[in-house]
Amino acid sequence: EIEPIYKTETEQEKTNVNIELIRGFNKHRHEKFIELLKDAESEVLFMIRVEGFISDEIDERASSFIRNGGVIKSLYEASENFKIIKNDSRVEGSIQELLKLCETFESTGEQIRISTKELPNITIFDRKTVFINITDKNIPRHNKSDIIIRNEDFALKMVDLFNFYWGESFSIKELEKIYKNKSEVQ
Repeated sequence: EIEPIYKTETEQEKTNVNIELIRGFNKHRHEKFIELLKDAESEVLFMIRVEGFISDEIDERASSFIRNGGVIKSLYEASENFKIIKNDSRVEGSIQELLKLCETFESTGEQIRISTKELPNITIFDRKTVFINITDKNIPRHNKSDIIIRNEDFALKMVDLFNFYWGESFSIKELEKIYKNKSEVQ
């Protein structure tokens, strides 16, 4: 009699997992993110500090999602702390290159704002699931972690955070004007 009760609880535990930890810099982390993007139905909200390069697979999935009626709103951190690939090698990025990258994404239908504040790396899927990239400059890249939280109440609180940063951020044109004025003053 004990065995069926135990099995029932075990099956319920498997279906009620709402927090998942992914450790290390590996393909599994990337695949989990792609899986969440693929499963999104109507809305994806990104808060992103551009680091490294952006996968063509993510770009194609995002474009397909928008073509099928989905909404993608992205907040990018105005930072020069990233690398881009030019002539088959990685070189330091610039604000102008970040703005060009954002214009490319915007041309596919992505709604974009750029923040001059430091942003957490968080993605919210359909206001139900949150993917958080835990950043710590003291931890080597291969030991970093991501957390996936499948909890609608938590996701809605993160939407509020997203909306706060969205309201405090700039359009591409506004930021271009700000940086143009700064360079004229100097």
